[in-house]
Amino acid sequence: MVHYFHDYASVFSMRRRRHRHSGRLDLTGEHVLLVDDIFDSGRTLEAILSDLRDPRRGAASVRSLVLLRKAGRAEVDIAPDFVGFDIPDLFVVGYGLDYDGAWRQLPHVAALDPGDIRPGGTYPGDTAPGDDDVAG
Repeated sequence: MVHYFHDYASVFSMRRRRHRHSGRLDLTGEHVLLVDDIFDSGRTLEAILSDLRDPRRGAASVRSLVLLRKAGRAEVDIAPDFVGFDIPDLFVVGYGLDYDGAWRQLPHVAALDPGDIRPGGTYPGDTAPGDDDVAG
């Protein structure tokens, strides 16, 4: 049996680099696995890992897992320890990923056509993006 507990972090990306976590957990001696949805530029993961790896937090180890990693987008010298799927450099939505609050509820990952991305998160038509399943 594996003993585990969880905490959360609320992270704003898309160049609004702010994050906060509950701060309730004492990580002293704990092995931490940070789970994130997508590795794009890597700046969000870098910021959170830096916080979790701070010696004052006391974690025994900190590793990272991402569902999706975009090819050729990394702007940092770190890489996730575990990757679910490598994907092309596309704007993806669904399965929790959104575009300005839209399409998060899709039960699959879909790629938005760059020509269809509009200010305000609108997508032409009344239907969801196509089933361009980029994650397998």
